[in-house]
Amino acid sequence: MLAGGLAGALASAVTNPLDVAKTVLNTQEEARLGKTQTHLTGMVTALRRIYETNGASGFMRGMRPRIIYQAPAAAICWSIYELFKSVLGFQAGEQVELPTAASTVTATGVAVAPSA
Repeated sequence: MLAGGLAGALASAVTNPLDVAKTVLNTQEEARLGKTQTHLTGMVTALRRIYETNGASGFMRGMRPRIIYQAPAAAICWSIYELFKSVLGFQAGEQVELPTAASTVTATGVAVAPSA
């Protein structure tokens, strides 16, 4: 559970600049942009605008709430995944025959051609 939470926190921190740019792109309105500002058309222009307006610290806006939300969510998600994997009896590398499929699925979810 701890590893899942740390992974979620790290992933949130690393991808936060892209999330900030996405939020800027999604929330632009003509009234707020005014006549002097241009409509942002892509990720590069949004990243450039964030840097011009707020500097490097602008990319870190909202990081704390995002980590507080994502870390527990990732911990719960990975815990549930591992729980069901063990309940269903999957072992690493084990192949499981699917009753209606013509292929075999490994514990990692990779489809393998049936052996003749």
